[in-house]
Amino acid sequence: MQPKTRVWAVIPACIVFGLAALALPAPVSADPTAGVLVGERTLVPLAGGAGMLEDRPSVKVLSESEAELRLEFTLPALAVQPIEVDGTAYQAVEFDGCGLEGEIGEPGLPTFSRLVMIPDRAGVSVEVEAVETRELTGYRPFPVQGADTGGALAVDAAAYAAAGYEPADPARVGDPALARGLRVVPITFRPLRYDASRGVIEAAARIEVRLRFAGEDLRNTPARRDQILPRSFDALYRALVVNYDGPRDGREVGLGTYVIVCPNNSSVLTRLEPLVEWRTRKGNPVYVATTAETGTTKEAIQAWLRSAYQTWPNPPEYIALIGDTGGTIAIPHWTENYTSYHGETDFPYSQLDGPDLLPDAHIGRISVDTYDRLQMYVDKIVSYESTPYMAQTAWYTRATLVGDAYHSKITCVQVQQWIKRRLLEIGYTAVDTIFASPFVSQMTASLNQGSTAFCYRGWLGMSGWGTGHVAALTNGRKLVYAVNLTCGTGNFSSSTTMSEAWIRAGSLGAPTGGIASVGTATSGTQTRFNNIVTQGIWRGMLWEGLHTFGESLTRGKYELYLSYFQFQPNPVGTYASWNNLMGDPAGEMWTGVPQAISVTHPPELAVGANAVAVDVFSGGQPVAGALVSLWMGTDTYVQGYTAADGRADLPVGAPAAGTMKITVTKHDHHPYLGTIAVGQAQRFVGYAGHLVDDDGEGWSEGNADGQANPVELLELPVKVRNHGTQPVAGATATLSTVDPYAVVHSGSSGLPDIPAGGDGWTLSPFEVSVLGTAPDGHVLRFGLDIQAGAETWHSLLDLPVCAPAFGFSILNTHGFGARIDPGESGELSVVLVNGGSTASAPVTGTLHSGSGWILVTDATGSFPAVAAGGTTENAVDRFGIFVSGEAYLGLQAPMLLVLRSDAGVTDSVRFVVSLTPGGTNAPGGPDGYGYYFLDNTDTAYPDAPVYSWVEIDPAHGGAGVSCGLNDFGAWQDDSKVFDLPFPFRFYGEDFTRVTICSNGWIAMGSTHLTTGQNWPIPGTGGPNYMIAPMWDDLYQSGANKVYHRYDAAQHRYIVQWSRLINHYSGSTENFEVILYDPLHYPTETGDGIIVFQYHTFLNNDTVNQYCTVGIQNGDLSDGLQCSYFNQYHPNMPTIQAGRAIKFLVPAGATFSAAPEGERAPARLALHANAPNPFAGPTGPTTIRFDLPARVPVRLEICDVAGRAVRTLALGDLGPGGHAIPWNGLDGRGNPVESGAYFYILDAGGERVARRMMLLR
Repeated sequence: MQPKTRVWAVIPACIVFGLAALALPAPVSADPTAGVLVGERTLVPLAGGAGMLEDRPSVKVLSESEAELRLEFTLPALAVQPIEVDGTAYQAVEFDGCGLEGEIGEPGLPTFSRLVMIPDRAGVSVEVEAVETRELTGYRPFPVQGADTGGALAVDAAAYAAAGYEPADPARVGDPALARGLRVVPITFRPLRYDASRGVIEAAARIEVRLRFAGEDLRNTPARRDQILPRSFDALYRALVVNYDGPRDGREVGLGTYVIVCPNNSSVLTRLEPLVEWRTRKGNPVYVATTAETGTTKEAIQAWLRSAYQTWPNPPEYIALIGDTGGTIAIPHWTENYTSYHGETDFPYSQLDGPDLLPDAHIGRISVDTYDRLQMYVDKIVSYESTPYMAQTAWYTRATLVGDAYHSKITCVQVQQWIKRRLLEIGYTAVDTIFASPFVSQMTASLNQGSTAFCYRGWLGMSGWGTGHVAALTNGRKLVYAVNLTCGTGNFSSSTTMSEAWIRAGSLGAPTGGIASVGTATSGTQTRFNNIVTQGIWRGMLWEGLHTFGESLTRGKYELYLSYFQFQPNPVGTYASWNNLMGDPAGEMWTGVPQAISVTHPPELAVGANAVAVDVFSGGQPVAGALVSLWMGTDTYVQGYTAADGRADLPVGAPAAGTMKITVTKHDHHPYLGTIAVGQAQRFVGYAGHLVDDDGEGWSEGNADGQANPVELLELPVKVRNHGTQPVAGATATLSTVDPYAVVHSGSSGLPDIPAGGDGWTLSPFEVSVLGTAPDGHVLRFGLDIQAGAETWHSLLDLPVCAPAFGFSILNTHGFGARIDPGESGELSVVLVNGGSTASAPVTGTLHSGSGWILVTDATGSFPAVAAGGTTENAVDRFGIFVSGEAYLGLQAPMLLVLRSDAGVTDSVRFVVSLTPGGTNAPGGPDGYGYYFLDNTDTAYPDAPVYSWVEIDPAHGGAGVSCGLNDFGAWQDDSKVFDLPFPFRFYGEDFTRVTICSNGWIAMGSTHLTTGQNWPIPGTGGPNYMIAPMWDDLYQSGANKVYHRYDAAQHRYIVQWSRLINHYSGSTENFEVILYDPLHYPTETGDGIIVFQYHTFLNNDTVNQYCTVGIQNGDLSDGLQCSYFNQYHPNMPTIQAGRAIKFLVPAGATFSAAPEGERAPARLALHANAPNPFAGPTGPTTIRFDLPARVPVRLEICDVAGRAVRTLALGDLGPGGHAIPWNGLDGRGNPVESGAYFYILDAGGERVARRMMLLR
């Protein structure tokens, strides 16, 4: 291992390791008398590339079918931290999200695991297809350690003397498990091997595997699947299951049932009523089960919960156990049998779908032993959420993190540094980190002023902090979520333990302490397992939107399972059992100051109405994603989420008279609680039913299946009901929609006279067409407005679409070699799977290339008819392609396949054509914009540069001019801004000025930065629009300076760092960057060509991360990195004297992915409408916008009050330019008033808006 900056801190000797990639921006301070030194944590790159350097691995799906799944694991970098114990040097070698493999005392090697969704009855095998590795020398990985109770460092001397790499599969799959009905297997990547005798780590930057699904394996097959998939588990799957992108089996994502299990005691039930009321109002259906129903033994309660899971239409999502394990209010606990400790646990109550170790529900115990404490806790949690404490608000962005490094437990500090970094990223303003004595007084002071989050990692005894200290806190209603995973904090079957103390603190009317707490049972816990569960808890809470206490603990147990189950299953069972939540599992932690919301809804509702419109705003802006819940006894219980315009239009099922409760909640927003009076109206006519007529008679055209299918013409007779007390005569009905997949052709009909309480059908059916692009499962929503005289009544009509839905499965090549190479031609057949609800007629596919280097020679292919769930292939009528001889090896060319039936049903799929990977004699890239780099060894490519040094230093015969930089020593960094001799386009932006810095870089435009501390690019360490031939800490000496020159004859601008001194190594560096005038060296995009040349190059700054070579864009999100930390991009040979590197966007390389073949825009753009002002129907305006990729889009018109006027586009749109007219009519076809309006584009998670003026 190359030497690194030796920034040391002294730590007491420890039990360490097992933590995944923690940020440690500063050395840790501790007891200077102990024998441990800890150095600065740095990142060691494993592969170059365009991405920002980070130690977070990724797992990407390369292809997927019913028979197999191909995955690619990539590891950009390792996190390395020197640790010296009693004179022996080690390194903690980790990466973000890793587990740890090895027995106690052996070198600890990190692993990375994720879940893979697999077929319900299939067996699974894994084949490793490719591994890219490199060796790192000079390493001695820190040994795996044991218990969390102190002691000497465990070191296995034999393991540290072993010769050679231990044979190990780079990837391994485990046994099938059920993650709440989703059948999965864990896949673990093992990217590191260690040869102790040589001190060498072999690290894999990339592992490609193929999982095959074959044969029959009936272990853990799902007996049933919920009709409703809880949103919390949908979010969990999206974070951890690599091939999960949403339910594929027709399940609806919603809110699961909140189950309370409590003693059969009226005093308990009475005190639980406010909690039942609040949870029901918030949106989870609540079921209260007493022990009279469940039974009183743990086995009986578990059996009852499993039956509920298997038989209820909406099974338990949360399970709240009420009471201690004995005494007046009691629910029995389990004990684990993995160890001789037999620690107490509630975990088996959450194992509802088989015996595997993945929780199937979120569980917590409201552990109280008296009625007063039960009432106090119910008051705590209900007021914490429904009426948050706002007298002081600074505490909402404060946290208390404690790491006690006693006996060398440095990772107990590191985990807190990692949490602190994230808290600051999400807006916390004060994070108290307590890493040294006196612990108790510092913890008391920090908690008393108020914190939302508390985390302790240390050892048995919590550094002197006891349950009495919790009880004595004076934080009042500023209640904290306490995660204290170490020995003895969760022994909840005995006297009050630490995790119970937090929720029991305070008294009726005077709460204090905590709102929930996680603790660990027994005194025999180990650091690495405590760390991984802690990490999982906070990753869920702070990164992945799992904001309830129960969700976060479930996430921690999933992290434990992923990291260790395949190699050490017993500890996974142990720690899944030992870590338990005390408190309400559905309680939601605040992670910011609650924002006020304003809610608009009708104050009254007529009996028989089937819709309630709710608008939610905050600070004058619409609030998207707010949960709106309507509840009125057993008549109405419905939830929905607000759209981007802040509106939710909820169907309410024609309730009877009464009071409807409305509750609006969103994370970190102040809840709204209101009511709607539902009463009998004298006159009210509303929707009561409809028929779908697609029999081909009259106006209709279709297949007579009574369903809405794409391209059908539907006649919709609608039944209405008079819910009033008076008859209604002379009424008319109007049907309208803003849905992009439906058109109302005839939307007006008369109605017969309808007596009070009577029904009537429209006198003529409405006429509606379904577009050919309507996707399967999409619900077409129509507004039904009934008018009688001056009265108008509004209802909703929903019409689900049944359609085929094609997805890409396999690409088969014909006529190529083993791989596709430049200059070859051949044929492609594409296997498609119909994942829709109906069969598909034969379709014709039209293939479009997303790369100028891939020419489609036969764009048309025929696919036979296919049943729902089946596959089809253009095996007879194949596509033809030709690959340009100029194409770069390694090209990943996006392809778009547009599918259309004779009837006009339209769908599209995307896939990639991959060329043979290249090596150091092939170009590198592209980045997201389209830049590649070539060097002078890429001689097979016409774009490759030729090294031809241009000397401009006057002392060596050149004609350059000094830049006048004042940097002649360490840390005297300087930069200046100069006018360019010609306009230069870089990343699509045109520049006339350039900043030149002494530290080996230039930047387009003006910047005050002078940084010589190099970092990966793209990244925040360098300036915007950076061009860095050698970013390092350099300085001038005498006449050896930075020079620049405009070479008018060759139309180029040259900057030379002539013989500068490398600060740390003292080496002489001589290199240059050349910008070519785009007017004389034109490119397809207009971006200028850049060349780096190296006359003298000694990359030997071993102290300060060597140097960085590459380019990056203006918002630091994209770029190409050739080298950083002496690690090179796979396509970049070692940079040395005589090397030249060219950056350009080559002709033919740009991606369009659009049928017209134009290049997709580099970024989202919403343009000014034209004309503006405009006149409405007599003079409409056109709204234009650009999309860089296919994304979900919503384009909406709003008035100046933020009210939605009309939705112009809703659904997926492809890349390229789009133009949509607006004629000044609202969604019902009525002219809007003159004035100002906003048009708002939501696309792919971005939101932009512009203003326009309508003048009639």
